[in-house]
Amino acid sequence: MSSIQGPAKQGAVEMKALVAKLLRHFELPGPVKRALKDGSNEQVSVQHRFGRDGGCLTKSKLFALLGFEREYAEFLAKQKRNLTEKGNLDMVARAVKKSLNSRMLRVVSEVRKILEVFYMALPRPLLPMFAFVPVAEKEEGLYLQGLQDASTDLPVYFIDFRDVRLWTDKTFASTKKQADMNARSRRTARQSMGLPGINKDLVFHFKQIADGIVPPKLGYIEPEEQGKEKK
Repeated sequence: MSSIQGPAKQGAVEMKALVAKLLRHFELPGPVKRALKDGSNEQVSVQHRFGRDGGCLTKSKLFALLGFEREYAEFLAKQKRNLTEKGNLDMVARAVKKSLNSRMLRVVSEVRKILEVFYMALPRPLLPMFAFVPVAEKEEGLYLQGLQDASTDLPVYFIDFRDVRLWTDKTFASTKKQADMNARSRRTARQSMGLPGINKDLVFHFKQIADGIVPPKLGYIEPEEQGKEKK
């Protein structure tokens, strides 16, 4: 089989445009003062939407937002005219989809860096909690789960305790070989145990993570459980 050229490689200009597109998706029209939830009575100026209702993107929705779904479809349409064997077409399709997914994750990584620079520059430096977390039984979504104090990893701004738990669970479970991030997830869990209004079930859940123990229920929260996490 002759060599197959996939979609054009991503250049610096294209990357910049894709990063800007994803940032715009989460941006507010202007800065908004929000009360912190750590009992300090402080406020923070945020310029982005937070919480699941603040623009959550599943991987398929993000794929489409960045234009990769169209690019993928157009590329495959061309290859269908060139490849007569279905096996070859399937192999090419998998390789192209993998390449586009890698590009998508690079865009997310760049956006995370920009968010970190922005919130770390505040009078009280904060770290954004921004990751793909379980939003359905077999589906993950990307959104801003909250902000943490950069020096202590205490979550200080979030919409719902559930968001803190999902970020902590996902980071703890997926960073076993990344000592820094895994330690951050455990510190986050320990700090979260003292948040005002947290319930005892969530305290116990966070204590297990803080101690390096995988809780029985890690990750996706069933709808009937969500109310329990909100107190």
